[in-house]
Amino acid sequence: RYFKVIQDAVDIRNHYELLQWLQGDIQSYLPHEIMIAAWGDFNLGLIRHDIVSDLPGVRTEHYNAELLHPFLREMFDHWIDIGKKSFSLVSGKTGITLEGSSIKCALGGALKDMRSSLIHGISDERGRHDCLYVMLSSKVTHDELARKAMQILLPYLDTALRQVAHLPRQNEKANPQDAPSETSDELLSSREIEIMN
Repeated sequence: RYFKVIQDAVDIRNHYELLQWLQGDIQSYLPHEIMIAAWGDFNLGLIRHDIVSDLPGVRTEHYNAELLHPFLREMFDHWIDIGKKSFSLVSGKTGITLEGSSIKCALGGALKDMRSSLIHGISDERGRHDCLYVMLSSKVTHDELARKAMQILLPYLDTALRQVAHLPRQNEKANPQDAPSETSDELLSSREIEIMN
């Protein structure tokens, strides 16, 4: 089963195939209803993300980035603080909230039903393109075994996502309000901003 999960990951080419893969055999290792993948420069607030779920309305195109990105930055900062290791959170038993009370969209409503999350990332040591993966489950299932599975499967999860083209909304230029004001003129050149977009 593990070999099939890996083999199927390298064949993914679109969002539907990614959803089918995430809802298939990988559920045995990483049980979840929602996966949020985020990438970019978290320190500068230049983040893009994908939401993959079979829950109604919980889609990338139905989100409020202004409210979701602080949530993702909080997860990323915690991942950095604990030494870039996979970690799990249980709703109501940690300082990092999973309820999504400030996220006013279908995702925010779905987050209220999530009881545990599994988080891990990949840090790009050669650039500013870090990736963070948040797996959310309505059951408290993310134990030590799941954390180890996340560490082992993360490269294949990352490979699967990188083979899927951006959605049309993700190809739009970033809203200048999404990034800190000093990034456009003081920290990044116009070419760097173009590359980030």
